[in-house]
Amino acid sequence: PGTRCPEYENRYVDNRVCTSLLGWRMLFSHTPNTTPADRLGDLNPQRYVTEGKCDIFCHGHTHTPTINTVADCLVINPGHLYQYDRRGYDPSYGMLSVTTNSFRATIYDAVSHQIISTIERARS
Repeated sequence: PGTRCPEYENRYVDNRVCTSLLGWRMLFSHTPNTTPADRLGDLNPQRYVTEGKCDIFCHGHTHTPTINTVADCLVINPGHLYQYDRRGYDPSYGMLSVTTNSFRATIYDAVSHQIISTIERARS
């Protein structure tokens, strides 16, 4: 949930989700870092990534469509889906394809469906 949503403070709704898919360790979070709205016990996404605890980190919050690597972890922000956004980026969405041996992350323009950014990586 977004940090201003009541669900973000609902103790029954996880703010961050860690999971594994086909051997890839993944972290999903609305925010790329900790926020004042976090609950006691919420993990620190930046620390999780830099300590090598995940292979793929997907987040939002900034509305900036980006794919990069931090400490050998793929970091993906698919952007946003708002028709009008004051932060200067057109609507976009991301797709993540994983196999046991590799993954591909792609961010698309939500209107034209053209690729904005993509990366592929094989398991090392």
